[in-house]
Amino acid sequence: MQKRKFKNYFLKSFQYKYSIFVMWIVIVSMLVTALIVYNTCINYLITTAQDEGVISSESIEGLNLTLIKYLIAPAIVACLVCFLLSIMISHRVAGALFRIEMYLDQMSEGNLPDKIQFRDDDAVPEIGESFNKMLRHLYEVKSGVDELEKIMLDAEFNKKKTLKKLAELKRLFPCEK
Repeated sequence: MQKRKFKNYFLKSFQYKYSIFVMWIVIVSMLVTALIVYNTCINYLITTAQDEGVISSESIEGLNLTLIKYLIAPAIVACLVCFLLSIMISHRVAGALFRIEMYLDQMSEGNLPDKIQFRDDDAVPEIGESFNKMLRHLYEVKSGVDELEKIMLDAEFNKKKTLKKLAELKRLFPCEK
């Protein structure tokens, strides 16, 4: 497994899109919660305390500002924490996807890599295992093709040997009917 390089923490636009989506959910949730709490507290103060003459209008305005401060500060902290967590989580997924994309690009150029390696905390290690299983199968096919090529180029071309090798290759790619 490879270690994390912090300079490459933002790998793809996927991370930005995911983080912004999470932030919108958090901000909307915080606003709704803050408005409900604020409205409930202010209505309670106005109806209960002012009717009994315990609190004046000026005191309510001071409490109003204090209440707003106590609702905004935790909301900002929660938004920052959620943003950082969404970046960390999306990085685990984006890192794995970035690595797979890199290996697929190599394969499209004709280079078969040995095996894909994810970092210890990357998400979806099952995809890496499936990818490595596919690579092993491709190496089997490649070695079969290489062996068949050698047989065909051999000066003593043997039809039975070639047909046998073709049957082996066909077994590697079973076709369903």
